[in-house]
Amino acid sequence: MAQDENSTLYYDLITFSILGFISGLPFALVTSTFQAWLTQGNVSIASIGLFGLVSIPYAMKPLWAVLIDWLRIYYRIRLQTVYFFIVVLLALTLYVVSCTTELLSTKLALLMLFASFLSSTIDICVDAMRVIFVDEKMQGLVSSWFVIFYRIAFILSGGLGLVIASHTGWNNLYFYMSVLTLISGFSGYLFVVYGYQTAFTKDTKQDNASVFEFFYAVHSWVRKSYAQVFNALLFIFLYKYHGNFLTSLVQVFLIDHAQMSLEFIGYTYKTFGMLATFAGGVLGGMLSRSVSTRASVLITIFFQCVATSLFVVMAADILPCHPVLVTMSMYMESLCIGLSTTLITVIITKNCDPTLAATQYAFFTAAIAWERTLINPISGYVQSAFGWTGYFMCSLLMFPFLLMMILERKDDTFKPLVQADYKKL
Repeated sequence: MAQDENSTLYYDLITFSILGFISGLPFALVTSTFQAWLTQGNVSIASIGLFGLVSIPYAMKPLWAVLIDWLRIYYRIRLQTVYFFIVVLLALTLYVVSCTTELLSTKLALLMLFASFLSSTIDICVDAMRVIFVDEKMQGLVSSWFVIFYRIAFILSGGLGLVIASHTGWNNLYFYMSVLTLISGFSGYLFVVYGYQTAFTKDTKQDNASVFEFFYAVHSWVRKSYAQVFNALLFIFLYKYHGNFLTSLVQVFLIDHAQMSLEFIGYTYKTFGMLATFAGGVLGGMLSRSVSTRASVLITIFFQCVATSLFVVMAADILPCHPVLVTMSMYMESLCIGLSTTLITVIITKNCDPTLAATQYAFFTAAIAWERTLINPISGYVQSAFGWTGYFMCSLLMFPFLLMMILERKDDTFKPLVQADYKKL
């Protein structure tokens, strides 16, 4: 029995590591890497800002996540089928992008917008499959490696993508990424098809319902569970606030105030700092299996407070911005980013109802995307008004409310997070 459980765990780890890779691969291609391409093409900053809107589907994905659940529940169209169809479309879209020579064109803007839509749809399918196929006891470890391979793919198409483009050209980069998307996407599809024979279904066949009826049923569920949904959104906002706020300008602090060289930042923050993020992801997966959600969150808060305290004393010139001190604070903060990302992934994954796996997961992750988008301009205003010391202090503002929220709960935080009534869907 133990051997069967280990075999299942290893299979889950391999499958969702591959799926994490395919989820993370396209994100940089439609955001930071694409912006770098535009910058080297001498496109104006104003135009680059407008092109940045192509990533908006990531914040809007709950709208069509509902459609995926509708097709899955009423028409028995499996998630893996939708996933593979979208992967093929994305690979073709990236190939067409690789053949494009005119940067300032409506065609390229539409292609990148479509690629962003397809990429966010892959996220919807993969996240829902993780909710449905992986046993609850394995969610922590599987989610941690899923996040790690997501970040590895992001580094490949982001940081390393710039290196590849500098040697082979931007068009060749997008061609290589289209091929890699197809190969890795097909590999993930094979693992899902042969390892998980059926998606979530019920023994009782449901009468077909129009998409509008399904939207109304989901609306009724949200209205019925509004207290749970609000509490979950509040917890996510409070828990992710520190990381989103601090990382929005920390690189500027390292250059502007700490006077760190670009080479130092590249090695310590962008490269080895990512290893600390990976370690935090593994630690988050281990904590989710061995201790309660409440204890895991408290551990994260402790490390974040220590890291931020180091930044505060350097910003206030109490201690000099010595490379060793800067490295310690960056590594600790990177560790916390990996830890909090994995924990929030596990919390949402474990507590989403399989009936609405795509809808619920997309809804809560979209809330994180909106928070990150809105915090960026606010953090810039805070730094301008209160300086770097005030900026780092403001990153701690939500900790008292988060502590109050988790310590007042007698049960484990948000379990169950949300629960849908299948019979009414």
